[in-house]
Amino acid sequence: MATTTDFLSGCCDSLYQLFQPFEGGNSLKVALQSFLTSHTLEAAQAIYAAFLNIYRMPGLEALLRSMGEYEEKAAKLLTRHRDHYIHSVDTYILGIAVYVSNRLFRETVDRCLNYPDAYPFSEEFVYRWGLTALFHDMGYPLELCMGLISSYSFQIIAPNLYVEDDVVKYNPVGKTGKPPITLNVLDYEALTRLSILNPKSKLEDDYYRKYPELKNVVIENAFKAIAWNLSRRLGNMTKDKYFQVIKKGFMAGLDSGYVDHAIISSAVFLRWINQFYLVSGWNPAYFYYPAIDAASAIYLHNTLGYLYTQPPIMLPRLSVQQHPVAFLLFFCDHLQEWGRKTYLGENTNIDYLSSCLEIDDQRFHLGLKPQPNVNESEVQKLPAKIEQEIRNVIRIEDVFSILSVTIEP
Repeated sequence: MATTTDFLSGCCDSLYQLFQPFEGGNSLKVALQSFLTSHTLEAAQAIYAAFLNIYRMPGLEALLRSMGEYEEKAAKLLTRHRDHYIHSVDTYILGIAVYVSNRLFRETVDRCLNYPDAYPFSEEFVYRWGLTALFHDMGYPLELCMGLISSYSFQIIAPNLYVEDDVVKYNPVGKTGKPPITLNVLDYEALTRLSILNPKSKLEDDYYRKYPELKNVVIENAFKAIAWNLSRRLGNMTKDKYFQVIKKGFMAGLDSGYVDHAIISSAVFLRWINQFYLVSGWNPAYFYYPAIDAASAIYLHNTLGYLYTQPPIMLPRLSVQQHPVAFLLFFCDHLQEWGRKTYLGENTNIDYLSSCLEIDDQRFHLGLKPQPNVNESEVQKLPAKIEQEIRNVIRIEDVFSILSVTIEP
């Protein structure tokens, strides 16, 4: 069985045998191989830059760079948190490997991501999956901020005065209820506002001939954009009902001192890319199909497991045909454990390395090698935990008849 690095390297090479790259596409190929060899922050930055330059969106790199810088700076303030900047690149590459190695998934993606102005076949996947995987955690700094404030405010009202003394007995007060201090969104409209994108007047007739469903679509809010996509992708509820669920989930989180990074990531990503398309004057269909589809996948990668597959909504498990990039993001995000930094105050650890990887038309196998710093009990529970989380939420049997994660010596 191939090592993980060798297997992924071969998949990245194979990807470029499936399609003719867009202008400058070879720069991404070089960056992918360089990252797999070094797995450094600088190599990850090169992938972000290459992808965004190929698709002429270099300004969006600032958003991702801010996420990486914040994680490094915030490490000293947090008891424990994990890297998301390099993790997003690893997730992107793992998704490429699934696409290249599994014929059923590749055919499903090429069919379900198609629309009149799509890139030819595999290129549409490279583009849409890049928007999805590389931006899926960029809202994490805000979730960390909320956690810091909530944790410290609980300490203010529930100090731990415990002392080891035979005479003085003290039972510390637990963390109950809402935190006394939290962040709030003072301008919800500013956070979620989108500009309406219309085709150039001389192209209107052709545009609405290709996209008659957009003629009456007016989307001025990021959450409404995601709701529109989910109603088309998942069905089960109207776009108005999805919007209510999204907004209610966001507001309820704020009220309890928590914000889900998936919700923030999807909204901020849409705000930035919407402005990009407004300024560039490019075909609005590129926003309404690939960009909003990526945003809804980003939204679902965390909310799907606790909001939509639990009462009272209880959607069926997600199939690959319903939403291919959301399916792939949930799958890859849960499996990408290797080489991931854990920040522990002043120190950093890597909990797992990956010793082997095998993906084909039937089987997905990942071997993880724990490092000495990882608790043995946690190690033994991890494979079953990963597999159960995946099987509970997505129909992995749509793609793989065998899914296995093992701990390697």
